[in-house]
Amino acid sequence: IPITIGKLLSLRQIWVDDNDMVGPLPTTIGNLQNIEDISLYGNQFSGDIPTQVGNLRSLQRLWADGMSLSGEIPSTLGDVTSLVFLYLDSNNFFGTIPSNLGRLTNLKDFRISANKLQGGIPVDLYGLTNLQIFYIDNNLLSGTIHSDIGNMKALVDFQVWNNGLTGSIPPEVASLPSLQVFRVAQNNMVWIIPSSMGSNGQLLRFDVTDNNMVGPVPNSLSSSAGLVRLQLGKNEFTGTIPAVLANIGSLETLTLNENSFSGPVPNALGSLNKLVELTLDTNPGLTGTVPVALCQFGLTTLTSDCLGTTPQVACQCCTLCTGTST
Repeated sequence: IPITIGKLLSLRQIWVDDNDMVGPLPTTIGNLQNIEDISLYGNQFSGDIPTQVGNLRSLQRLWADGMSLSGEIPSTLGDVTSLVFLYLDSNNFFGTIPSNLGRLTNLKDFRISANKLQGGIPVDLYGLTNLQIFYIDNNLLSGTIHSDIGNMKALVDFQVWNNGLTGSIPPEVASLPSLQVFRVAQNNMVWIIPSSMGSNGQLLRFDVTDNNMVGPVPNSLSSSAGLVRLQLGKNEFTGTIPAVLANIGSLETLTLNENSFSGPVPNALGSLNKLVELTLDTNPGLTGTVPVALCQFGLTTLTSDCLGTTPQVACQCCTLCTGTST
């Protein structure tokens, strides 16, 4: 992009996405006081985002994802309070997330996934009450999810998987009225799933795979009748598998593997005729029989501890049997 672009003072849109453009972004871009849309994604732009971007007080949409941008995210972006869409994902940004971004009160869609960001999620970001989509997955973040997430009443899709977060899921998450997707997989989170999780009736995906979570699975998850993916594998959950999960007729993925569930496999799960994936393996206390009714549905993945002539869990059509052969 030539530095002379800064002379186009009446320019309202820049759309150069999906080309092979290279080089740094010119600082003169900060002169474009009337610019509303900047779409750069799918190029090979590199270097920092100029701090002068903070001068763009009319900017509503900035798509700068899927490139080779680096450096720290400039705190001056927080001055662009007109922003509604901010995509910075799949770059090489490092450092921390600027707390100044909490000033972007019009923001609805914020994506900074797949960078090298460190530190915690700034508490100020939980004040973005219009935010619907918040993707911060695949970074190097630490710290906890603050209880102020309960202020984000418009939140629909929250993804922070594959980071280094600790702590528990705040109970306030369960009260978010519009929440459909909650993914915190591949972190170091502990404690229990909030007892009312799913009671908003809107969940489509709930993924806490590969953490250190404990306790029983709350029956409230069955309140989200449209739930498609319930992913609880690789934790330390205990107790029986709730039979009420069979009430979620929309379930396509149910992963319960590598936990400490006990008792018989609920026969009621045989009514889940949309299942594509069910993993029950590596639960030392699980007994009984995988419902035979599931065999007619042609699941792509069906696993249990069914190895051997006297298996821990009997299964007629599992795609994978684990356990100790006897």
